[in-house]
Amino acid sequence: MNRILSFLSAALLLVGSASAQTISDNYIELTVSDTVPVRLKSIAYDITVMDAEVTDVAYNDGDDYEKYQRELVERMNKAKERLRKDLMGAGYTASDVPVYGDPYAINGYEEPTGDLGTRVTVKTEAELKKLVEWLRQRGKVEGHVAEWNYDADPGAMEALMTNLFNKAKSHAERLATLGGRKLGKLLSAHDPQDREMTIRDFMGVIQNGSGDDDAMRQMRLTHRQMVFRFALLD
Repeated sequence: MNRILSFLSAALLLVGSASAQTISDNYIELTVSDTVPVRLKSIAYDITVMDAEVTDVAYNDGDDYEKYQRELVERMNKAKERLRKDLMGAGYTASDVPVYGDPYAINGYEEPTGDLGTRVTVKTEAELKKLVEWLRQRGKVEGHVAEWNYDADPGAMEALMTNLFNKAKSHAERLATLGGRKLGKLLSAHDPQDREMTIRDFMGVIQNGSGDDDAMRQMRLTHRQMVFRFALLD
C-alpha cells in the first residue's frame, strides 16, 4: 500500500506531462500523444442524383414491377449522364461509385441494378468548396465527402512511434525514480481505441515501419495516442 501511495504522489507531480492511467506494484501504464505533419493528397466527393421528376414516379397496383424498376434505373442513369456532362463542362472529371455503400456487401434484399453514383476527386479543400458551391447552384443532387487522402512524409511512421515510445519511457522513468523503484522492460503497447499490439509488432514499426497488417492499418499519422505499459523492478 505504501508503495502505491508513493507512486500516486509522484504521479501528481507529472500531471500535464502524460496521463498516468495505472500504477501498481508490478507496472506503470501511461498514455502519451504526439502529432506528425501530413500533406493532403486528394478529397473524394460522392454525388447522388436526387431529381424528384426522375425518382418520384408513382408505382400503381397492377403495374409490371420489373418493368417499373428497369425504367427507374434507365431514368436515373440518364440523369446521371446529364450530371456528368455538366461536371465535365465545369472542368471536373467524374467516375463511378456504388450508391448503396460497400460494393462487396451482400444484402438480404434486391436493390435497383445499375451504377447510380458519381465520384469527383479534387486536390485541395479550396477546390472542394468550389465544387460544393457549384453543385448547390446546379441543384437536384446530394453529396458528401467519402475520403480524405493524405501523404505522410517518408519515415513519418517510424519517427512518430519512436517519439511516442521515448516520451512514455521518459515519464515512466521519472515516476519510477520518484517512487523509489526501477523501470523494467516494455510489456505492451496499444492504441486506446484499438486492440493491443504485440511487442514484435511495435518494435517492427519502430525499426522498419512494418508490423502486423491489422495493426498497421489502424495507424493514423495525424494525431496519435498510444498506451504503454512498463514493468517495475525493485
